[in-house]
Amino acid sequence: MPHGVAEAAAAAVGQGWAKLGAASPATAHVLHPRPHSPCEAGLAPAVPTAFTPFALKCPPAASNEYYAIRHAQSAAERAMKEAKTAGDQGLARLIERGLSRLEMVTSPFMWYVFHFFTDKSNRIHRTRVDFEQASQMAMEDDAGLQAGRDLACAYDDLLPYDAEPNIHPMYRRLSGLPDSAAAFVAAAPFIGSAHLRRSPRSDAAAARRISLSAPPGLRLRR
Repeated sequence: MPHGVAEAAAAAVGQGWAKLGAASPATAHVLHPRPHSPCEAGLAPAVPTAFTPFALKCPPAASNEYYAIRHAQSAAERAMKEAKTAGDQGLARLIERGLSRLEMVTSPFMWYVFHFFTDKSNRIHRTRVDFEQASQMAMEDDAGLQAGRDLACAYDDLLPYDAEPNIHPMYRRLSGLPDSAAAFVAAAPFIGSAHLRRSPRSDAAAARRISLSAPPGLRLRR
């Protein structure tokens, strides 16, 4: 269809909708925009959910492992300095412990040594977990500090190079549960333990393990 004919047809359709007192479908979304999320509509929940846009913006991700470690070191060092200034020694020690595992990475050559001649996977994983827990501590106990946001970006830098990225620390454990649930969890290991200790099958299995593990001259008589 020629361009001029298409424009005339579109104008005629728009005039028809205008006579009916309604906006055409093509312009309805412009005249009556709909919010894209509850947050944009001013209905954001009081507690963040999985649908809440992230408020924390970290620098762009590093292009390789060396730069990711260096970015994480810089962010963690800033957070440790702020924690010491605020007098939170527990938070500062946790950050320092994480930094100590990466302290040898100071140049591309030292990263090469770190990558090929150390237990790199374990060091990165444990450091990432320390930074993540330290971020939780800072957000929970020192909400006004920038340290929590710096540490969140630090562990986010290390996460793509962590061999166990699905393991996360829990800063609030039983203390975060209701009293009834905490009491149940604390008592769970002892529920039924007396019955299990006295069951014939468990006694027989224990005797068999002792018999097989004892020296030949001290085997138990069956």
